[in-house]
Amino acid sequence: MPKFTPRQRRFIEEYKVDHNATRAAMRAGYSAGHAAANSNRMLKNPDIERAATAPLRRLCDRREQVAARVVEEAARAAFADLRRVFDDDGEVKPVAEIDAETLAGISIVHATDQYGRPVCRIRRRDKAAALKLLARHARLIEGR
Repeated sequence: MPKFTPRQRRFIEEYKVDHNATRAAMRAGYSAGHAAANSNRMLKNPDIERAATAPLRRLCDRREQVAARVVEEAARAAFADLRRVFDDDGEVKPVAEIDAETLAGISIVHATDQYGRPVCRIRRRDKAAALKLLARHARLIEGR
């Protein structure tokens, strides 16, 4: 790990607060008149830049992972084939036998009705909403 001066360490910590290099430099003890130049010089140092922006990069990576997961789940809900809920005889398979891709397209399954009689009601997730989300993500449509 590179060695930083106390003022550089303070700049790194202050930069993490609001990602404003000039204000971080002033809070780190550099004069207001030279803060912009000093902050620019420090961010040109690859070790300081890496240390100062690491949390932001991690946050961006996490956001990208979450966004990818959202798109994946929307695609699973939109494209689930509910015919796979049934076996060859037309009976509903036990939940443990239904694959995850198909289950992603189901929002609710009732095995009995209010009187305790065996009934199977399957409600599909909102396919239109999932497709709309995917279309907006792919920039096929704009707006809400």
